[in-house]
Amino acid sequence: MVKNNALLLIGSPKKNRSTSASLGRSLMDRLRGSGFSTREISGRPYLGSHKKDNELIEAFEWADLVVFSFPLYVDTLPAPVTAALEILKDHADSRGNLRNKRILAIVNCGFPEKEHNMYAIEVLKNFAAYFEMEWAGGFSIGMGGVIDGKSIEARGMTAPIAEAMDLICSSVIKKESVPEMAYSLIEKPLIPGKWLYTFMGNLSWKLQALKNGVFCRLRSRPFIKS
Repeated sequence: MVKNNALLLIGSPKKNRSTSASLGRSLMDRLRGSGFSTREISGRPYLGSHKKDNELIEAFEWADLVVFSFPLYVDTLPAPVTAALEILKDHADSRGNLRNKRILAIVNCGFPEKEHNMYAIEVLKNFAAYFEMEWAGGFSIGMGGVIDGKSIEARGMTAPIAEAMDLICSSVIKKESVPEMAYSLIEKPLIPGKWLYTFMGNLSWKLQALKNGVFCRLRSRPFIKS
């Protein structure tokens, strides 16, 4: 019997209101509506602890499609994703028991330019290639701060992402290559013009500083000697 099991691995260090969770769950919801069995797991518990290694390994072996959804950290994978990959690598004793998996990545960053995510996508793509797993696609989203952990459904700015998720889901079900249209839609800037996104980001930063009573210290340079 053909399996249709999809695992979502959320790589955000956040406990709540994670943009990575919002994006990953949007695809999972579509797959579940198309007959897939789905599971979700967070990468956070695998930092500095091996108590839940077996949970990750069992979930990975159960799935035939694994979706990694995570934010960009210093141009690469965040620590929870790296920790999960290290556990899986140690488990793959003969490079055989990770085969026949399909890997898909959804990466978001706070930068206006989506290109910052490309190195992180390449790292995960190389991991899949090393263990002879099928690469189902890597999707890059800039201006992730606009989503801010909210649902992408029925929202004007994120409507193209929702449309792209429909196309990705359809391709996964049919085991076909994801059409270029999906990449174009999901990588479309959420706000037209970088200047507006930068302006709103700076404004939000200053409002947070005011709220926390540190507005006058925004230009402090405590680690630089005078």
